[in-house]
Amino acid sequence: MNIKPILKRSTEKGGMLNSIMVLFSGSLISQIVTVATAPIMTRVFTEEEIGEYTLLITAVALFGSVICAKYDYSIVNEHENKKIYPLIKLSLLVGFWLSVVLSIGYSVYVDIFCEMTIPLTISVLIVFVFLFLTAVRNILTSYNNRERDYGVISRTTISSTIAKDGTMVAFGFLRTGVVGLILSQLFFLVVGLKRQAKKLIPNVKTILNIDRESIKEVAIKHKKQPFYSAPANLLNNFSYSIVNIFVSQLFGVAILAYYSLSFRLLGLPLSLISTNTSKAFYERASKDYAETGSFRNIYLKMSLFLLCLAIPMVIILMFFSPMLCRIVFGASWEVAGHYVQILAPMFGIRFIVSALTPSLTICNQQQYEFLCQALFVVAAFAILIIGKIYGSIDLFLIGMSISYSIIYIFFYVLMLRFSNKKVA
Repeated sequence: MNIKPILKRSTEKGGMLNSIMVLFSGSLISQIVTVATAPIMTRVFTEEEIGEYTLLITAVALFGSVICAKYDYSIVNEHENKKIYPLIKLSLLVGFWLSVVLSIGYSVYVDIFCEMTIPLTISVLIVFVFLFLTAVRNILTSYNNRERDYGVISRTTISSTIAKDGTMVAFGFLRTGVVGLILSQLFFLVVGLKRQAKKLIPNVKTILNIDRESIKEVAIKHKKQPFYSAPANLLNNFSYSIVNIFVSQLFGVAILAYYSLSFRLLGLPLSLISTNTSKAFYERASKDYAETGSFRNIYLKMSLFLLCLAIPMVIILMFFSPMLCRIVFGASWEVAGHYVQILAPMFGIRFIVSALTPSLTICNQQQYEFLCQALFVVAAFAILIIGKIYGSIDLFLIGMSISYSIIYIFFYVLMLRFSNKKVA
C-alpha cells in the first residue's frame, strides 16, 4: 500500500482525529520496523554492549526534551507569526550551549560511577552530537506541528527509524559492538532533517540575522518555559533515566540491558499513540482555550479515548510478556518480560497522563508541573534506597511502579482542575 497520499492528506479539514491518524500511521510503521529488528539486536549484540549503549543514550532521554530550555515548545502556541523566527534562533542558541555543558557533565559522571570502556573525551563528543542534533529535531518538529504539517513529521519518523534499525542490524552482523549501536543512533538523528527543514531553508539568513532585542523579547515573553516547564520536564526525564544509572550501579550492566529492553517494550504504546496524540491535543486544546477559556471537554474526551486503549494493553502485557520475550528475543531475555509485568500498570497510567501533559503549559500553570515532577525525583531516590537495602531488582521495580502510579493520578487530577480558565 502506498502510504504517501495518506501522510500528505490535509489535516485542516479532518480535525484533530485526522491529525492523530496521520501521526499514528508514521509511528505505526516505524514501530513495526523496531519490533521486527529487536530480536536481531538481542542476538548480534551482547548484554554488556547494549547496557553501555543505553548509558550513552540515557543522556538524550534525560536532556533531549529540554535541551532548548523548552523554548522550542513555544513555537507551537506563539500567536504572533513575527516572533517565530526569533524563537527558532533562541532555541538553537540555547540548544547549542546546553549541549556543550551537559555533554561534559554527564560524560564525567558516567565515567566515574558506571562501567564504561569508551574513553571520556570520545564519550563527551558522542553525547554532544546526540544532544545538539536532538535540539535541531525538536525545533523542526515544533515548527511543523505549528504548521500542522503532520505528514512531514510522520515521514521523518519512518525514514529515521528505518535508517537506525537497518544500520543497527548491518553493524551487528559485522560485529562492530557498541560502536555500531552508536552509529545507528546517529543515523536516526540525521535522516529526515532536510525534509523537516524544507520550509525554513529559504529563510535561514533571516533567522541568523535576528537581532538581540528580538531574541530577548521572546525570551522574556516565554520565560516560564525555562523557569518552570523545562525544569519540570527535566525532573520527569530524570526520574526515569536516573533509574538506568541506579540499575547499573546496583545490579550491573547486564541487568540494565534486560531492564532497558522492558522499558523499550513498554514505551512502544507511548511513542506510537500517546506522544502523537499529545501533539494533536496540544494544538487543539490551545485553540479551544484561547477562544473559549476552557479545554475541559477535549481533555475528558481524550482521557476516555486513551483509557479504552490502555486497559487492554495493560492486561495483555501483564499476562503474556515473559512468554513473548522468550519466544521473540531468546530464552535468556525472558526476565525482561517479568520486568514488563511489574511495570505495566504504571505505564498504563503514564500512557494516559503523558498525552495530556501540555495542559499546564496551555493554561500557563507550569509551576505546578514542576511541583509534580519533583515528586517523581523524590520517589526515584526512595526506590534507590529500597534497592540498596534489599538488593532485589523486583522490589526496586515494584516500588517504582506503585509510587509513580500514585503521582501520575495526582498529576491527572491537577491538570483537569486547571483545564478551565475560571479555575486557573
